[in-house]
Amino acid sequence: MGFNLGAFIGGMSRQIVSDIEADEAYDQQLGLFREKQNILSSNEIEKERRLKDLELQNKIKSLKFAGYDDARASQIAMSGDYAVERSLAVAEKVSQVGGDVNTYYKLADNSPENMDALESEIEGITGTAKKVSTGVAGFDPEMMADLYEKPKEVDGSYGAAIARVSQEQALLDPSSKEWASLEEKRQQYLKDLSELKQAELKKDGTVTPSFDVNTIEPVVNSVQRRKMSKLKIQVDFKTGLEKRMSGDEGRYGVALLQTVNELQGTYGNLNDALMTDKIAYKRQEAMEELKQYALNQSNSYAKNPKMQTAVKVASSDTEFMENILKGEYKAGDVVQYTDTNGQLQIFVYTGIEGDDIVVGIN
Repeated sequence: MGFNLGAFIGGMSRQIVSDIEADEAYDQQLGLFREKQNILSSNEIEKERRLKDLELQNKIKSLKFAGYDDARASQIAMSGDYAVERSLAVAEKVSQVGGDVNTYYKLADNSPENMDALESEIEGITGTAKKVSTGVAGFDPEMMADLYEKPKEVDGSYGAAIARVSQEQALLDPSSKEWASLEEKRQQYLKDLSELKQAELKKDGTVTPSFDVNTIEPVVNSVQRRKMSKLKIQVDFKTGLEKRMSGDEGRYGVALLQTVNELQGTYGNLNDALMTDKIAYKRQEAMEELKQYALNQSNSYAKNPKMQTAVKVASSDTEFMENILKGEYKAGDVVQYTDTNGQLQIFVYTGIEGDDIVVGIN
C-alpha cells in the first residue's frame, strides 16, 4: 500500500489541533486553580487581619476602662503585648493609690527598666497590696489560688472591672438609677469580654481564664445579695454571717438556686473554669438547703399537721401540676402527695422557670 501524504498531513493536523486544545484546557484549569488559590489566600489574609484588628480593639477597650485616655490606650495597644501587660499592671497599682493613671504613666519606649522604676514608685505609695473583698465563703482563696490558672493581663482586667462594678452594685438598691447606670457599664464589659473570648477561641482553639479567686467573689455575691433581698432575706455579706430567721430556709435555698441560674446564663459562655466550679458549688449548696428544709417541714407536719402551715398537701401529681399552673404556690413552699404506689413524694416549689421550677426530695 502506498504512502498517502494527504492522510498523513491531515492526521498530523488533527493531532496538532488536539494538542493545542489540550494545552488550552490545561492552561484554563491551571488559571482556575491559581485563581482559587488566590481567593483562598485572600480570605485567609482577610480573616487574619480581622482577628488582629479585633484583638487590637479589645486591648484598647481594656486599657480604656483601666483608666487610660483614648490616645494613650491606642498608643499602648499598638506597642505590643508587653506594653499592654505592663500598662495594665501599672493601672492596677494606681487604682490602689487613687488618682488618674495618665498622670503616673510614662510609655518610656516600653523599656523594662523604666516600667520597673514606675511600678516601684507606685508601690512605694501604695504599701501593702490590697485585695478585693471576698465576702461569702465558698472556696478558700489561698488554697484555690494554687489550683486555677491565673488570667492573662487583658482578660484579668475585664474580670476585675466586672468585679468592681458588681461590688458597687451590691451596696445599691437594684431599682435605683445608680444601679442601672452601673449595670449598663457591667453589660458593656461583659460584651467586650465575650467578644474577646470568641476571638481567642477562633484563633487558638482554647479559652483562657477571666476571673481569679479575688475577682470572682464580688461577682457572685452581688447576684446572691440581690436574689436574697428580693425574697426578703437579710444577709451580711461583709462578715459572711447569714442573718436568717426561722422560716427563711426554704426561700434561702430558692435564692441560691436563682443565683446559680443567673450566673450560668450570664457568665457560662465564658468557659471560665473557676466560675464553672463556683456555679456547681452553689447549685450543690442550694439543693442541700432545699432538701434539708423540705424534710424538716414534712417531718414536722407528720407529727402535728394542724400546727404545720408550711406544707401544702395535694391529692395527686395531677392536682400538684394543676396547682402550679394556677399559681397557687409561692417560692419556698413544700408540697407533698402520695403517689399511686403509696409512696410519699416531697417537693419544694421554687417559681424558677424551666427545669428548676420544683426540686424533688426523694
